[in-house]
Amino acid sequence: MWFTLCDDLDRLRRSPFLYAAQYQGALQVLRVPFALLPWPAARAAARQCFIFSLGRCGSTLLTGLVNECGVCAVSEPDPFTQLAKVGGTRRGVLGQDLFNLIAHSCASSLLKHDGENIVVKLRSQCNGSVEEMVRAFPAARFVFMLREPLGWANSRYRAFGGRPEALAQMYKWGLESFDRLVSVTCDTLLIWYEDLVRDPVSTLRELAEFGVPILLPDGHAVEQTMKRDSQRDTPLASQELHTCSMSASQVQAFEKELEKIGSRSAPVRHLLERQPWRIRKSIGRGID
Repeated sequence: MWFTLCDDLDRLRRSPFLYAAQYQGALQVLRVPFALLPWPAARAAARQCFIFSLGRCGSTLLTGLVNECGVCAVSEPDPFTQLAKVGGTRRGVLGQDLFNLIAHSCASSLLKHDGENIVVKLRSQCNGSVEEMVRAFPAARFVFMLREPLGWANSRYRAFGGRPEALAQMYKWGLESFDRLVSVTCDTLLIWYEDLVRDPVSTLRELAEFGVPILLPDGHAVEQTMKRDSQRDTPLASQELHTCSMSASQVQAFEKELEKIGSRSAPVRHLLERQPWRIRKSIGRGID
């Protein structure tokens, strides 16, 4: 496991992407064999809130708002992403014990610098290891962020491009990832991007009621955070993205593919039928 030694921890904590800021700001690098890593499971497990999302759902914005509430929130520490990329425990590369060791070592390092409570926003790739994360942090809180389908597809298209059919498959994966998460833990809060943008204070209040020990900031702090580009100074900053959204034919193809997926996937069908982006957030409930 590789650790970076940096001298501006506040800048790292507030950066849109921690892994990129570490790479740019590292003064030294420390290489630690797995066999020498500590096992801080008891301390790390009780003080975590993890944010999963489909990407392009406002999770970076939410991280910035939480930072204004007196709780450290970090965006995308890389060990969690790498654990997901190697397939978690499903491909036989890792056992749950090694997964736990690496995940807890990362969490413990963050806690050491940033107090007793921390919120960790994960990259979308981490949706592939939701079960392992729940087993590794059974006392943690878990948040999942989603966005209504067409708004998400347009945002994803502007950032990364892609065929409408492939975007629909990605959206399906996000909905099914949420369904898998709530099937293994009742400590799950679903936040819709549309709710966050419409009423950020209510979203923060719901996080507080969910058990994240945040102090609600004044209205001015919230307003300033909402006005800033949460991914400024990165390739995903607003001014760096394509100015065009999907064409009418692409929108039609996306919606057609999503409808086809919904006819075969119960989690997707239930969400689409209920149009949940118009329904208030729910805590600890599955899709149906």
